[in-house]
Amino acid sequence: MSLYRAYSLEHFRGSQVGFVWYVPAREKPAAPHDQLIAGYADLQGEELAQAKQAADELLTEAELEGLRAYLHLAHDVIRFYAEEQTLPMAPGFGLGAVRISETAYLYMLSEEAGYSLSIPVYGRYRADLPRPSMAEVQELLAGSDTLEDLLAGQPQDPEASL
Repeated sequence: MSLYRAYSLEHFRGSQVGFVWYVPAREKPAAPHDQLIAGYADLQGEELAQAKQAADELLTEAELEGLRAYLHLAHDVIRFYAEEQTLPMAPGFGLGAVRISETAYLYMLSEEAGYSLSIPVYGRYRADLPRPSMAEVQELLAGSDTLEDLLAGQPQDPEASL
């Protein structure tokens, strides 16, 4: 099984904005958590809950393709690409655990009129700077440099990610 993190660069509210898309609440996991999370049997309490949330936020290939199609139809997408996640993944925080601030925003894509995907999808984005520094991106995404590449206008080859 493969799971993905999805990214887009869009014309949004008068700016070019980079989004990281995720599933905020999944009814059941895409696969058993013990197959998705490294060291699953050793995790407990809050660490276990956070690891499950992070794994459940990722998109399956079918969900990814549905999101890609929806965004291209309903949004002014400049670029869309995905990054396959290594499984089992290390325990950690998901995007849902990242705090919303004056500059880090949440967009509830699944609340749009005409939304047609079978899962809810939310996006995280920064609206204060069109090209945030790496430190700002790391603060938002806990270390991923993929969004920085996207915002800098130099994303990876979209087809190479799938």
